[in-house]
Amino acid sequence: MKKLIFGLIALIAYSASYGLGKDPKYPVSSIPEELKKGAYAIYRLNSTEYSILGMEESVERTHQVITILNEKASDLAYLDAMYNDYMKITHFDAHVYDKDGKEVYSLKKSDINDESYISGYSLYEDDRVQWVSLGQKDYPYTIDIEYEQKFKTTYISPDWYPIHKEHISVEKAEFTINSPKNLAPNFLELNIPKGIFESQEANGSISYKWTLSKHPTIEIEAYSRGIQDVAPIVLTSPSNFSFEGYEGSLSSWDGLAEWQMKLNKGRSDISDKTANEVKALTASIPTKKEKVKAVYEYMQKRTRYVSVQLGIGGFQPIKAEVVDEVGYGDCKALVNYTQALLNSIGIKSYYTLVSAGSTYKEMNKNFPADSFNHIILAVPDEADTIWLECTSQTNPFNYMGKFTGDRNVLMITEEGGKIVRTPSYDHENNMIASNVKVELDEQGNGFTKLHTNYNGAGSEYNGLEHYLTLTDKDRKDWLHQSLHISDYELQKYDFTQTKDVIPSIDLEADIIVRKLASVSGKRIFLPLNFLDARSYVPPKTENRKRDVKFSSSSITADTITYTLPANYHVDYVPEETSIEYPFGAYEMKVEKKENQLIYYRKLTINKGIYSPETYSDVVEFFKQVRTSDNKKAVLVNKT
Repeated sequence: MKKLIFGLIALIAYSASYGLGKDPKYPVSSIPEELKKGAYAIYRLNSTEYSILGMEESVERTHQVITILNEKASDLAYLDAMYNDYMKITHFDAHVYDKDGKEVYSLKKSDINDESYISGYSLYEDDRVQWVSLGQKDYPYTIDIEYEQKFKTTYISPDWYPIHKEHISVEKAEFTINSPKNLAPNFLELNIPKGIFESQEANGSISYKWTLSKHPTIEIEAYSRGIQDVAPIVLTSPSNFSFEGYEGSLSSWDGLAEWQMKLNKGRSDISDKTANEVKALTASIPTKKEKVKAVYEYMQKRTRYVSVQLGIGGFQPIKAEVVDEVGYGDCKALVNYTQALLNSIGIKSYYTLVSAGSTYKEMNKNFPADSFNHIILAVPDEADTIWLECTSQTNPFNYMGKFTGDRNVLMITEEGGKIVRTPSYDHENNMIASNVKVELDEQGNGFTKLHTNYNGAGSEYNGLEHYLTLTDKDRKDWLHQSLHISDYELQKYDFTQTKDVIPSIDLEADIIVRKLASVSGKRIFLPLNFLDARSYVPPKTENRKRDVKFSSSSITADTITYTLPANYHVDYVPEETSIEYPFGAYEMKVEKKENQLIYYRKLTINKGIYSPETYSDVVEFFKQVRTSDNKKAVLVNKT
């Protein structure tokens, strides 16, 4: 009888732990083994449904069930949803289950954090965010999240990335679009398997649906174009839409240009006082390019960048007269203001949309979509186009750099949207060259005088051009991160910046490098490249599938002159190395001269897209570079 009672108690306790009458949900044991291979997390379900209800009304519903196998995917347990005046969160729910499917957490309203999304550089922004962290200490666990957002526009349509990074597999993913036929969005499929798409039409409505099942993890190959090369993706953009009463169409680039011109109309007036100042400033300047430069620098001195994101203000610039009065604005406003200044002296310019940043999305010429996040100004000139980055108070005139250079952009003209490309920078204009003199003592310490020139895009190395605008401590932090020297004493340093069409920055520094060389008995082992010896070699791949891409051309060149300690002579120096491939070249040699060693090293990378078969050469090239960079000379005490 006692055994029966204890058995009943155990059964009741077990049932209570799962909830009476509740079956386990999403146990890890039910995941197909092939989906666990190489995975940090598995999407058990990744469902997005986007419904267009009218020109200014749409709804997006999201339901995700994610099994997180280890801490490497812990970021997926962070859930956030943004809202503002035209985007509302109407549903937010979440549950967490342990590895056996037992519920261990259910979202309570009090757990939801609600805060402003305003950024440090923003003054006006109505975005807020609701967020919650569902992370657990014990792996694996499964999160089940649902939320719904309603939009007062059809301009913002979702893209579908069922697998957005490596080491994630998918058990089931769905993307559904429901719409009146006359408002159906445009879409572009990338890497979509055959047979997963279906569409239906009925009573003036249309429905599109993609269903992806049992998709293993993806591998993003080194020196490739990234996830867009391998992951299934559906890009969407609105056809006919409205945003706060501004109607438009994105069925062509001309449609986007026409809509942007509607937003900009009537916002380019400036005061007579400012117009007269600009006319007086440029009256005696002979050439158009010099006039544009004077106006650009005038704008830089009078304004500063502050983000403004209020409803349609995310796409429509503040009036130029307001910027003229208050002295600040975001990229849209500062471009519009600069355009107004140029208009006042009869110089035509074009508001230009760009996807900015180092990880930008390259626009697809054949798929009109607003994938842009920044605005620049283009001024046509006889020989070439003048390009102006209007958000920076320090940017050189007519210089785009890594942030907006070498990419397709959309120029907004009266004739429509024109796709043009911003300037790219060749080897000589993306170069870091060092000339270093080192006095080596018998303990292996190096008393070093460093002169490095960062030219063109090289001036942006590790954000150098930005650090120069900050404090002494920030600049020293930059030096510490960039010199790759573990133990040193910085005695003095100085940066000299030249703001030209191709900018450059010169660094002069006196540094004591402790234990630069290692001493063993009568021998000193001297690492010849102590500044930028390469350590990374891309991994070998048996069956490379994608093209090899080098995004930019560059040169890194070093000349290091070592003055040897008294009574030491050179016992060994490595042989000269010369390597050359279509994608790059490397040279290294060492010269002996009286009591000195002179080390020369030059690494050249050639921008381009190369065949998959090239990848094995890329691995071999960087392997040889690493070997050469880490070679040492041997010095011996003569006494």
